[in-house]
Amino acid sequence: MADSTGESRQSAATGAWAALLPPRGFAAVRAAGFEPVGRVRATASYHVELSGQTWDWHTHDCRASATATPASKASSTGRARVRLSGAGASSLVLVEVLEGARRRALERLRAACTGFGAHGVVDVRVGIAPSEVQSLGMDFTVSGTAVRAGGVADAGALPFVSHLAAEGFAKLVLAGWVPVDLLVGRSIGVRHENAASLSQLRSPGNHELEGWTALLGAVRADARDRLARQAAERGGDGVLLDGGEFTVREQRCQADLRSPGWKEPTDRIAECTFVGTSVARFAGGSVGARPLTVVPLRGGPPQRLPQG
Repeated sequence: MADSTGESRQSAATGAWAALLPPRGFAAVRAAGFEPVGRVRATASYHVELSGQTWDWHTHDCRASATATPASKASSTGRARVRLSGAGASSLVLVEVLEGARRRALERLRAACTGFGAHGVVDVRVGIAPSEVQSLGMDFTVSGTAVRAGGVADAGALPFVSHLAAEGFAKLVLAGWVPVDLLVGRSIGVRHENAASLSQLRSPGNHELEGWTALLGAVRADARDRLARQAAERGGDGVLLDGGEFTVREQRCQADLRSPGWKEPTDRIAECTFVGTSVARFAGGSVGARPLTVVPLRGGPPQRLPQG
């Protein structure tokens, strides 16, 4: 199912436009040399089975985690192997489906932007919600405000897409940087619970749960690496992070492998998603303003961009 709309097209008679921008956002966009054109929105509806039962990725990843526990000293600490989507685990199938749905929605958003004669979309929000028309359906939506650079002919290049609000977008441009693309780095990790995990959990006193630490750290690092690779593929110099979502859930082991001491065979599944905008430098910007941090992709400390 597809949906691509420009919800606030300019009136042919009056040239009027409408966009969901606060007064400060409108002023900031204009100060950066752009004009708001209208609100754009796109949707992609997919049939997605998230639990892993249909594709059986959970079973495979659980079995690999349980049977690949490092020997000797490491096994005594509960550091069962974490199966990561970014390291070839079966859950990569689900990650690629979710990323494909996002790309399809963004393609339609760009098409709506081009239909406006705009050069990019700012303040983009990404939404994922259960479908209203099918039990295993998911609706992937993206929406934002299309903007056009003043005095520039209709865009021939691919429109940029950014999660930055109007004020942040203006500060970025005035600092000599431009947004390139909206990125979503996602990772899924599976770890089978073993006797060592339970022993640590029940031990008295304050101490680290090493197996859980390994799961959380590995999933976060994998999601960030995936985000960085996407940015490098699209020519970005760095990524401005919008934030992330992290969920951890306990689930019965579908491979039915033993978890000694636990009530039933148990896995712990962690999912991490980072959203950000890749950016590229185009010129020296204005100075004398508060800084904004850009995370570089090729090493080195974070850079501080002046803000207006």
